[in-house]
Amino acid sequence: MPFAAGNSARPPLRTPTIIDTSINGYLVHRMTDVTNRGPDAAPRLSRVDGLTRREFVVSGGALAAAALVPSPSRAAASRRDYRLVPSAACLSLVGAGRPPTALWCFNGQVPGPEIRVRLGQSLGIAVDNRLDGDTTVHWHGLRIANAMDGVPGLTQPPIAAGASFAYEFTPPDAGTFWYHPHVRSSEQQGRGLHGLLIVDEPSPIAVDRELVWVLDD
Repeated sequence: MPFAAGNSARPPLRTPTIIDTSINGYLVHRMTDVTNRGPDAAPRLSRVDGLTRREFVVSGGALAAAALVPSPSRAAASRRDYRLVPSAACLSLVGAGRPPTALWCFNGQVPGPEIRVRLGQSLGIAVDNRLDGDTTVHWHGLRIANAMDGVPGLTQPPIAAGASFAYEFTPPDAGTFWYHPHVRSSEQQGRGLHGLLIVDEPSPIAVDRELVWVLDD
């Protein structure tokens, strides 16, 4: 810190810096003590929340051990939950001033809502069927258990009108996939029942912008 040349007074002392660090839900204060030390001296660990250095090292080891034990918050973060509601709707597909189109769609939109998960996360997807007939949801391209594959009469009973079904699985591969019914597929898909499912890599590739296109003819 600059001070007048020839001034016998010592340079002003810097204010101790306190850094807050969160470790497994605990707030740890680390204080750097610069009292009576030169301006370029390395920070020195002082007392932490009333603990001595030895006590802090011991408690820090306990916190590190606790970090290895799964907690409810981390378990919740490893799962994503969605709700899909297939139903009839009328939507404008070609802009204002044009008549709406009668559709079947997920959650009132075409395509259906984007489902996104990181590789290693599990998915829970509740499907509430508000159509007048049976339906299912097939997760196209995903290597998952047959019971969750959404093929009526083969891997599961169809989801009857007014009924619900819960799909639960962990995608084994990263990539861009899609979902759609497997009951009268050409009709239900053609009327609008389809959507995207994206499984991100653990460390996604850095890009300036991501655009996802869903084309249906």
